[in-house]
Amino acid sequence: MRRIALIVAAFLLVVQSTVLPAVAQNDAQTAQALVGRWEWQDTMNGAAVHHQLTLAGGGDFTYTSAMQSYQVTSWGRWGFQGGWLMFQTTGSSSLDPAGRPIGLGPIQILEVGTDYVKTPAGYAQRTM
Repeated sequence: MRRIALIVAAFLLVVQSTVLPAVAQNDAQTAQALVGRWEWQDTMNGAAVHHQLTLAGGGDFTYTSAMQSYQVTSWGRWGFQGGWLMFQTTGSSSLDPAGRPIGLGPIQILEVGTDYVKTPAGYAQRTM
């Protein structure tokens, strides 16, 4: 009976460590789980938009959004706090009408798995 309890406890530990809602993990654990390259797609005016977000362990990020022949890349620093992935954009390949880098707004993180992230907008897949 004790052996079964140990097996069940080990199984629950593995499941808990691979798929946890972001709110169940502390900020440092979630930030570490987010390090890597993430990709997702959506549509704008009927055209597919491809997104790629790379989060480095040292706090740097690179974000690329591409639609048909248009592409913009932004870069800077990222952090995670209280369920939100936040960005401080320091540069971009194109500028907004006011001459500032094109920034990336905060993203609410609902769940982090080993190969996916769930946000209110949908899922991103880990590619690296």
